[in-house]
Amino acid sequence: MKSNSMATSIDALTYNNTLLVYPDPLGVSVDVTCIAMIGGVNYSQSVILLAPSGPPNNVRGFILNTTSIRVNWTTSSETNGYVIEYTTGSVIRDVISTSEDEIVLTDLSPMSTYTISVYSYTDLLSVNSTTVLRFDVPSPVTSLSVSNVSTTGITVNWTIPSSDNYVTYYTISYTPSCPQLSSVNETVSVAPHQSTTTYSYTLIGLYSGMNYTITVRAGNVLGGSNSMSFKKDTISTAPTGVPTSLSLLQPINNLTWNEVNCSKRNGLIKNYTVMISNSSITYSLTSTERYIILNDLVFDIVYNISVAAVNSVGRGPFSDPIVAEIGIVPGPVGSVSSIMGTTWAVISWSVPSYIPSDYPIITYEIGHLQADNCSMVDDDDFDIQ
Repeated sequence: MKSNSMATSIDALTYNNTLLVYPDPLGVSVDVTCIAMIGGVNYSQSVILLAPSGPPNNVRGFILNTTSIRVNWTTSSETNGYVIEYTTGSVIRDVISTSEDEIVLTDLSPMSTYTISVYSYTDLLSVNSTTVLRFDVPSPVTSLSVSNVSTTGITVNWTIPSSDNYVTYYTISYTPSCPQLSSVNETVSVAPHQSTTTYSYTLIGLYSGMNYTITVRAGNVLGGSNSMSFKKDTISTAPTGVPTSLSLLQPINNLTWNEVNCSKRNGLIKNYTVMISNSSITYSLTSTERYIILNDLVFDIVYNISVAAVNSVGRGPFSDPIVAEIGIVPGPVGSVSSIMGTTWAVISWSVPSYIPSDYPIITYEIGHLQADNCSMVDDDDFDIQ
């Protein structure tokens, strides 16, 4: 128990004095005694001022809306009530009291940082417990990294904003590099005032060998922070899709095809395997492009031709084959001549020197240039004379 004593000689019968008693964190009570001397006789009066055994604990602020914060706390000692003081910068906004263990502060200013102090009291105040709350959208997350990368999943790690930030959710967005696929947004609710400084979230159901742009944004009732992004590939597997729209252009035998759907490539396509077969032989060729000239096809033979994509892991399935019959073409025409009029022309030529006996010529194709626009005009199916 502490005591202060002082003696003052006065002539008045009534005297008012103020004793300033500072908060004591140890719960030590204060004994205040007043002594009066009247006619040589001492008269005294004492009062004991009780102090809490300690300050409130776990003071936390919760943003309710754009103008209000709910503050709560716990206490382990008997108390008659609490005093709450909140400031922005060095300016004291208000001092209020309550007998409950929480209070709602209203008419606050967004985009401000509040220092909220809570005292408990019986007769005397305790020392305060303080929390600092940024009354704004959170700061961006930092230190984005990945772990546990697999063929279909990526674990994303980040450091939460500083302790004065109020975070109630994170939005994780991931966009595949394949334009046929859409972005995905996932929102994770979290309890504010977490004691941990890092957070992790695992993305599942991803496409193998796909490059993803991953974005993380922290948020609360006031809105979301600026986003932080990075790119990462899942682990590749062999392609599961096939090349499409195979076509063989004769007589040069140029085989072309469309690329595998990007959601089924499962990694970067390095080359293509072209499988060619007929009734007596099967063989394969390799092309790094989406076409190949098949120089070794034999006339009058029917071929089955299919194509498979290859990435760093392996070869995917072959496409459905196309059936191509290699025809025999005649030789070129010779001695072309013409008679020209103002609006007409007569074109003459000699028949090719070589015409396959089993494949007679049935049509000729004639092309000519128009002088006005230099465009090519093809005239097909001329009768043979």
